[in-house]
Amino acid sequence: MNCKETEIKKGIKMHCIKTDKFKTKNALVSTVLRRGSKNMQTQEDISKQMEEMYGASFDCGLDKTGDNQVLKFYIEVLNDNFLPRTNEDLLESAVKNMLEIVFDPYTENESFKEEYVEQEKNNIQKIIEGKIDNKARYALD
Repeated sequence: MNCKETEIKKGIKMHCIKTDKFKTKNALVSTVLRRGSKNMQTQEDISKQMEEMYGASFDCGLDKTGDNQVLKFYIEVLNDNFLPRTNEDLLESAVKNMLEIVFDPYTENESFKEEYVEQEKNNIQKIIEGKIDNKARYALD
């Protein structure tokens, strides 16, 4: 197995493992990451946190550009200028929460929670099977 480690920024490393074994691995990673983090262990916890931030929204996805697959994470929050006067910096809190979800995911025994991984595998399989039913879209994809 060929593994390459690259330091993107101080404290942030990217590990690339070249393999043909997993076609939808990146899609699985993004969906498992959004399931929970160290301090927000479930999707419900993440949703509650977003609601406390005046209905902020968080999501992630995968884009394919040529041969590259790009994981994307984004969060939308209300502009602090439209909030009641508080000492809270909503944008800063939002970014901290997003970074926690991405870089400090919920784990059990030093790996992703097995239940989350299996559920997301099933979800991806259903999406793929659903595309087969739409022959024109399946051919295009």
